[in-house]
Amino acid sequence: MAKGEDNPIKYAVINAANGNNTIVAAVSGHQLRVLGYTLIATSACTVTFQDGAGGTAITGVMPLAANGGISVTPTYVGCFETATENTLLNIAATGDVDGHLTYQEFTEITT
Repeated sequence: MAKGEDNPIKYAVINAANGNNTIVAAVSGHQLRVLGYTLIATSACTVTFQDGAGGTAITGVMPLAANGGISVTPTYVGCFETATENTLLNIAATGDVDGHLTYQEFTEITT
């Protein structure tokens, strides 16, 4: 299934602690596209989405204030995606972060 609106939308809960946290596990032959997300920090910290555990950053570092957060409304255009197949979506956090995200999986990498 190529990229597009026909791919089912999936949801993941985010309960990230300090360090690397797998949010969406790798699926063989699939690429992931994040459509939207919400993050809330229990204490001041920074968050970065990564392609793979401890892997390549696919967002910039996002500083969050204590009890603060960020919310991006889901859209089919998407916010970002993993660069390769068979990689997981990871959050590197310097504190506790909770939230959720919506995403799609693709079995073909086409534009």
